Amino acid sequence: MFTADDVAAAASVARAYIESNKKLPDNVTVCSKQITTPSFLEVSVSALIEINTGSNDPIQSKDFNPPTGPQDDTKQGKVPKAECLDMAGRVRNYMDTNGRAPNYASNTSIGAHMGYTNLV
Repeated sequence: MFTADDVAAAASVARAYIESNKKLPDNVTVCSKQITTPSFLEVSVSALIEINTGSNDPIQSKDFNPPTGPQDDTKQGKVPKAECLDMAGRVRNYMDTNGRAPNYASNTSIGAHMGYTNLV
C-alpha cells in the first residue's frame, strides 16, 4: 500500500524517465516496489483523487493489463483541474471494471482522445 506522497515521488521519477527516453517505462518503482506502468496509472489517478478529497487512505496497487489499442489526437495544452479530476475518476472506474488500462480518455479539452501514454 502507498500514500499519495509515495505516488507523487514516483511520478517525478517516471516523468524524468519519460522526458529523457521519449517512451514509457516498463515498470515504475513506488516505495521500493516495482509495479507495471498500467498499474502505476491506476495508483496515480487514485492518488490524485485522494489528494483532492483530502483523504489519507492508503492506495493499494493491483495488477492491470496494458491497453489493447491506444489512440491519441491531443494537442499541446493544459487540462483544467476539474476536467483532470473527472478524467481520473473515469480512468479508475474503467480500470477497475475492465482489468486493463484504457486506450484513451475521450472528449478532453485538448483532443477527442487522450491516449494511454499521455494519461500516464
